[in-house]
Amino acid sequence: MATIFRLQRGGRKNRSYFRIMVADSAQKRDGRFLEEVGTYDPLSTPAKIQLKETAILEWLSKGAQPSDTVKSIFRRHGLIVKHQAILEGKDPAAVGTSVIPEKAKKPMPSKKAQAKAAAGAG
Repeated sequence: MATIFRLQRGGRKNRSYFRIMVADSAQKRDGRFLEEVGTYDPLSTPAKIQLKETAILEWLSKGAQPSDTVKSIFRRHGLIVKHQAILEGKDPAAVGTSVIPEKAKKPMPSKKAQAKAAAGAG
């Protein structure tokens, strides 16, 4: 049985939040799961992420593979580095990791607004 870390969607329309789950790779996105290891709320600024590090490191050592989105969340929180340190036989507490904050997104004007500004300036 191949296990995978994946996001399970919750919330109403346009107000989604996600739970980070460990599930069998053959299960549906919102199907049965083995364990909940965290939550992810992308709508708050900055995004709220809560993780159970010990459970995540345990599942990673058992061979569970994270999806692309979950992998980026783990990387931002330093869990991938800690897992690599464990594999190399080093103390994971000695590995200097810090949470990488989410970058602020600049609002981009539409093409129509950019064209209007260029025409007004020229």
